[in-house]
Amino acid sequence: MEQPLLLQARQFLLSAALGAALGLHYDLLRGLRRWARWLTHPLDLWFALSVLAANLWFALRIGGGQFRIFALVGSALGAAGYFAGPSRLLLPVFGSFWKLFTAPGRLLARGSKNFFEKTGKISLRRGIFKFVSKSRMNFASSNKDNVQFI
Repeated sequence: MEQPLLLQARQFLLSAALGAALGLHYDLLRGLRRWARWLTHPLDLWFALSVLAANLWFALRIGGGQFRIFALVGSALGAAGYFAGPSRLLLPVFGSFWKLFTAPGRLLARGSKNFFEKTGKISLRRGIFKFVSKSRMNFASSNKDNVQFI
């Protein structure tokens, strides 16, 4: 089924806007990945699923239930246009946003580390497992004399 050229142009421009929005979403996640490297794989999975959902929504709502090649090309061109232009300006802003957003958690972690090091009960330098293994060794050596073989 053919579509009028004006409708195809509208869908192409909307798909380019979708690509730019997905590029913005990627930059927001990239700023978070720089501060929490352990979140790299979950954030990549989240981005892949969000791209899939966005393209499926676009095909169902805007494309009339059909995937159109020009819409995918428009989405790729919109993302490329975003990464060539505004991405360079917005990425440092997103990095500082995540730095401010995670500041209370980092301060809490630093404070708890200092607290445990000052109390000396569980020092992160000495390690938790050394404390446990020493107490087990003392228990085993004290029971060595009480062992009876039948």
